[in-house]
Amino acid sequence: MSEFEKQVKATCDSCKNTIIVDDESFFGQDAICPKCDSDLYIPLPETDELEEFVQSKQNDSYSSNTKRCPFCKEIIQKSAIKCKHCGEMLNGEKRKKGKIDTEIIGIIGLILPAMASAFAYYWISQMRLLDNPSEKLMFIAGGTIGLTAILFAIEASLLGIGSKEDKTKSGKSRSGPVSWFLFCLLSWIIGFPAYLYWRSRYGLKNYIVGGILIAIIFLGTISFLNLAIESSKTDIREKLNNIKKTFSTDYSYQSSTSEKTVVTLSEYKKLSNGISYGEAVRIIGEDGEELSRNKMEGISGVMDSVETVMYSWQNSNGSNMNAMFQNDKLMQKAQFGLK
Repeated sequence: MSEFEKQVKATCDSCKNTIIVDDESFFGQDAICPKCDSDLYIPLPETDELEEFVQSKQNDSYSSNTKRCPFCKEIIQKSAIKCKHCGEMLNGEKRKKGKIDTEIIGIIGLILPAMASAFAYYWISQMRLLDNPSEKLMFIAGGTIGLTAILFAIEASLLGIGSKEDKTKSGKSRSGPVSWFLFCLLSWIIGFPAYLYWRSRYGLKNYIVGGILIAIIFLGTISFLNLAIESSKTDIREKLNNIKKTFSTDYSYQSSTSEKTVVTLSEYKKLSNGISYGEAVRIIGEDGEELSRNKMEGISGVMDSVETVMYSWQNSNGSNMNAMFQNDKLMQKAQFGLK
């Protein structure tokens, strides 16, 4: 081994990462950037020491067929593709695998909103309003945004984005994984495609076009489903209000010489929301008088048809109770003067 020892700095043109090389066997050679796997040229020493370096290379008995491992610094054969001392691969195979694994994380983050859009459309559109689709829709949207933010933060960490070596030309540190996580979480429509572009500066593929299209599809699907749900709620409220107005008249007392009790207060209290009309008849003991029947056609892909029937039970002394059933389930009840 020669007595000449010299360190040179090499800067990657792709990611601007700077490394220090002290193994003279790499001087003047092409290598692989340890950060982004791009081609990296290791320059020769300064001009005033170049002659000494060349002379040293000529006198070094190892220089013709040996070199130092860039990981453990032990002497190995120049043609070696794996260090016999530390076991590291020297042909970039390990780093290339890491790059592929990192690329997969980005791809998952890219297609996740598209999959969530399809899932939300086919699942939410089959729900009834009683299933509270709005809450489930917001859960899907929030979960998708949160997961993509987490995936992008993990990938940014693996790529070294915002690390100590990742600085701007002015020497300032770039935004790191935490910053990208918050950006995507709080401003997803901008942060999602922005990160898919930024990752390309670290040796990965640029998916900004796909990111913009998927972001539009995702937000469009969520907005469309939310509007459909709110529209259905408004229609139902209006129709229920019309029913209440139609049957809000006061029933006059009916005089009769014989007292007949059809329904009592205790029976009224046993009627709980959700029971069927048949169960109500079994509790009261008599069929009610059908006051009205209204059927509201469903909205395809959003809600089923709703059939509303109003029944009344009246005692001979004028006391009474009314009950409204939707799709054979008790929804509302009211009583006057029951004992």
